[in-house]
Amino acid sequence: MNYSLKNHKYKISSLQKNRNIINYLMIIMILGSFSGAFFANYINICNVERMSNFIDEFMDSYKVDNSYTILGFLEIFLKNAKYIIAIWFLAFIFFGNIFVWMLDFLKGFSIGFTTAVFINKFFFLGIKYILTIY
Repeated sequence: MNYSLKNHKYKISSLQKNRNIINYLMIIMILGSFSGAFFANYINICNVERMSNFIDEFMDSYKVDNSYTILGFLEIFLKNAKYIIAIWFLAFIFFGNIFVWMLDFLKGFSIGFTTAVFINKFFFLGIKYILTIY
């Protein structure tokens, strides 16, 4: 009976520890998305036009082929596999936790930057595009 109680206390403390780490990672990702959105509002006009042209090309290709096939899934998976593999390998390194948090911040930054550029370019229609892409 005593062993079962110890095992139960260990599971609760392990869950609480993992919950704190997940909360920290979520906060770091949110901070990254806010900084990405802030950065997107302060870039110069030349870069805004380049990003606008890229978004227009992307939306044209998305309208033509918006069917979700296994090839589309594999393309998106392989595009993001570098992050998954990096996080997995960094889990085995002593200082890997810091690098995982940096990758999480960069992913949040890219999401915030992309979202801000879409909203600046397409206004409320940009929110619709963002929800269909993510």
